[in-house]
Amino acid sequence: MTSDLFTRIGSETKTFTATALLQLVDDRRVRLDDPISRYVRGVPDGHRITLRHLAQMRSGLFPYSAAPDFVQALLSYPSRSFTPRELLAYAFRNPNTFAPGEEFQYSNTNFVLLGLVVEQVSGKRFADYLHQRVLRPAGLRRTRCSPRAASSPSRTRAATRTRRSAARSRTPRTGTPAGPGRPAR
Repeated sequence: MTSDLFTRIGSETKTFTATALLQLVDDRRVRLDDPISRYVRGVPDGHRITLRHLAQMRSGLFPYSAAPDFVQALLSYPSRSFTPRELLAYAFRNPNTFAPGEEFQYSNTNFVLLGLVVEQVSGKRFADYLHQRVLRPAGLRRTRCSPRAASSPSRTRAATRTRRSAARSRTPRTGTPAGPGRPAR
């Protein structure tokens, strides 16, 4: 690895998403105890699941990345992008795994929803909000939400090899959501 390697950032975006959410809390535009149903329709048990539950991975929502039909779709076309609504559909076809707040379960579903909240409340595309309010103030000048952004550095041979080997891996990536919740690369 070199310091100029262009690589996928993956789950680190959860930290950025939580930061964006907490900024909106500080700005008094949302409250952590607001139900997700206030911002996103169709969430199973959404009137009982709060933004706090989502941020703490305690919502009980089924993790879309564990859905067999999602895994099949991802393995069939590893570089495919999924919209947030497509990812949520995979999760919502399955029953919740526990009552909100009762347990902890790592689930990307939670942060896809929080990305939608950030987008709706801020009135900006998630990537734009993240760039303006989180990444730029933190001095992360080379961090992007989209691998195809015009300002993204071209892929190095090492990054391309890494991407190809990840596509062959038996451990599927969690997907490449488009829009809110999209992993930075």
